[in-house]
Amino acid sequence: MVWREKPLKSVILEILNKRKVILSNKLIELVEQRIPDVSESMVFKVLMSLEINRVISVTPVNKKQKKIELIMNQYF
Repeated sequence: MVWREKPLKSVILEILNKRKVILSNKLIELVEQRIPDVSESMVFKVLMSLEINRVISVTPVNKKQKKIELIMNQYF
């Protein structure tokens, strides 16, 4: 585990708070701009946690892309 100045979860929520709905590939691109050493699997792990906690909704668009939507603004 790598310690960061800002947690990955916070970075993802900041992006979603601005955009509300985003495709997974674009989200990963934006996260990588802020945290260069982040992996796709780390992003998806945080997304899964947020989905379980009903903060976001994840809908498959095709095999490789997912639509991510912020559904609970008060979390952040």
